[in-house]
Amino acid sequence: MQELGDVPAYASRGALAGAVLCIVGGLMQLALGVLDLNLGLLPGFATMGVAFLTFVTGLVLLIRWIEARDAMTDPSPRVRLYDTRHERHLYLAATVVTLAAATLNVQWRDVGGWGPFHLAPAALTLLAALVYLALWTRRVTASGL
Repeated sequence: MQELGDVPAYASRGALAGAVLCIVGGLMQLALGVLDLNLGLLPGFATMGVAFLTFVTGLVLLIRWIEARDAMTDPSPRVRLYDTRHERHLYLAATVVTLAAATLNVQWRDVGGWGPFHLAPAALTLLAALVYLALWTRRVTASGL
């Protein structure tokens, strides 16, 4: 559990780094999904669907990071900043989405027409998954889920 005076979990540097990695990886994967449409509609749309989920996950966590940073300066905060239940679930969902995106990109490395280019978003989303997994496990061990 966090000590009084610590930075709220959503306002940590790890949360910001994971959000930015998700946004950049999602945009890269979305562009590659558009380029892979020549292989067929299903592969291209599947790639774009997972890329959209990755991008939205990054946006949600970036918005939450901004809200938490703003709440840190509020003299009378109206939201609970420490050890919230949705925080643990959101980090778990972000880990699952980013792992799915990384797996899909590694799979498309062999199949897609833009093979080597799929490794860049795979690396970014895998790094984001590791960041979220570290944040989630720190929260779970601190609160006992």
